[in-house]
Amino acid sequence: MREAEAAVYAWAELHSGLVSRRRAIELGMTPGQVKARLSARVWLPLVRGLYLVDPARYESLSFEVKARAALLAHPGAALAGTSAARWWGVEGLRTDDDEIELVLPRPLHRPVRQGLLHIRVRQWQSTQSQWEVVRGVPVTGVARTLADACLSVSRPEALSLLDSALHKGLILPTGLPEVEQLAQGRRGCVQLRALLGLADGRAESPIESRVRLACVDGNVPPDHLQLAVRDDHGVLIAIGDLGWRRPGGGLLLGEADGAVHDSARSVRWDRHRSNEMTILGIDTVRFTWADALRPPYVASTVRRALSA
Repeated sequence: MREAEAAVYAWAELHSGLVSRRRAIELGMTPGQVKARLSARVWLPLVRGLYLVDPARYESLSFEVKARAALLAHPGAALAGTSAARWWGVEGLRTDDDEIELVLPRPLHRPVRQGLLHIRVRQWQSTQSQWEVVRGVPVTGVARTLADACLSVSRPEALSLLDSALHKGLILPTGLPEVEQLAQGRRGCVQLRALLGLADGRAESPIESRVRLACVDGNVPPDHLQLAVRDDHGVLIAIGDLGWRRPGGGLLLGEADGAVHDSARSVRWDRHRSNEMTILGIDTVRFTWADALRPPYVASTVRRALSA
């Protein structure tokens, strides 16, 4: 029995701390022994028939492990919505949401025991022709993923998802009408249509998307994205995430990365750039992530800077 249990733990160590009921029995444990460990909470049921042999590891399980486990519990399903967006590598979603969204090609008529994972099987109309296999996992296609995910999150998150998908080349601007079509008739489709008109792959991070949306909503939309600024000799000294033309002439740049440079070399470069910007008469407004979560503050700051 000790040899069987040691074999199970060795197997689990190679598989993110997980072992299935079937594998544990194949390695020599009896069904009764497996049940005893579950009853004593020595092992935790992650999903049906799949166990975490070290409960302390649950909090550190990666999204990828949780997603694969959820699919094991729902044969024939695919990752969908926000989970599909994460799997594709699209950025902009909340990091504290550990729900796994799945979709089946036909409705699920009875609930499935899920264990510890937060799994939601969406009752969306979906066909396998809209799915792709990415890193060995079935997942809804990019256009379908964006339609489903953007309809279920906030406006700032939705624009961030669209910008990120365009920036990463997962979808082309010519593919956005398909996203609109797939969202047609669903709750939030009018709001999504407006965001599709704002989506821009030049945004390099979710914070840039959020700041841009705050400015659009505040009636101070940027005139430029990724605006290159050069000195009198044509040397590049800065690239502004956003840029505005001042009413009386000149430029205002916006930086939305919130990065703090603490190395001596970075500090010297920041000073040099700041001096050159002053010589050129260009001011800069900077926004952190906390600022981006306060849209009225962002818009107000830009408006005041433009009128200064």
